[in-house]
Amino acid sequence: MFEEFEMLENVEEVEHPREFDTEKDLDLSGDRFHVVETDDPENPVVVGGVPELWAERLDTLTGDNQYGMIGCNGLLSVCNIERMAGMTDVTETDVCTEALLTGNCLFDINDIENSGKAYMEMQEDLLDRQGIESTTYYSPDADVEQIAEWVEDGHGVIMNYCDHLADDFNPDVSVAMFLDWETVSATMPRGDEIAEYASTLQDGESIEMTLPDTGVGMELSGIVTNEGFIANVDFDIWQSSATVDEYGTPYMDNAVAVTGTVRDVDGNLLGLRVCNGSRGDGDRFISVENLENCYTNAIDSGVVVTDNPIHVNGNPINA
Repeated sequence: MFEEFEMLENVEEVEHPREFDTEKDLDLSGDRFHVVETDDPENPVVVGGVPELWAERLDTLTGDNQYGMIGCNGLLSVCNIERMAGMTDVTETDVCTEALLTGNCLFDINDIENSGKAYMEMQEDLLDRQGIESTTYYSPDADVEQIAEWVEDGHGVIMNYCDHLADDFNPDVSVAMFLDWETVSATMPRGDEIAEYASTLQDGESIEMTLPDTGVGMELSGIVTNEGFIANVDFDIWQSSATVDEYGTPYMDNAVAVTGTVRDVDGNLLGLRVCNGSRGDGDRFISVENLENCYTNAIDSGVVVTDNPIHVNGNPINA
């Protein structure tokens, strides 16, 4: 139905006149924030924005479009920013259709399932076409604190980052876990090769493999069973299923709408809350520590930010 579209080329660079005040003292007493109790009664947290509300109103699962594209996390995030701005009836299919017709996503007629990727400039253009003027900032020009302040001020923010590094893990700890062959193939570096090799072994045999060209270098060991193997998995290696360059630096691989912030009572940022369609999670928390790895240090990471606030506590400004 559609011819193959290529990535937008010669995108004009935009000067970003905004000056960031990283020393800003935040007034956590305003209606932009609400206190949430934690397991430690003496240490509540302060939530900025209305992430709980957005978890109910936004589209929380990528791939629900008529074209069968599942690689469209950026397009789903565009859809969710449009919903935040008051376009409550817009769907993932609507945004996918516009992206295909305007060349604002990658599309391969021979690989429709993995089509739909939209780079940040494409996300920005799609929002602009709906009258939601936006600007793209790569991570050196927009740190995590600045993202938080945008969200707290009611701006729409699409964060493009490395999702494989967004979870808590301790790189100094190895644990034993059972991995079925399907999980091995889908998530581990060179998982297909591991599963194919291990399938030639007998139940109870040990497996040891050195995989130096995964970008991180890893040694895998474990005991083979009929259904999979019991592996000693180092968490930093387990997370290395992210695409990395020759030095092991991860690439951006996902896009989410940022829906809220979490701070301590002194105003220190603890993390962001996001609507992550690739995981089917409408309210996921990413700590500032993990954001250092998955956003700040990821190649090609950045944000698409609406130039003006689009809502006040979930109420669209221009609806």
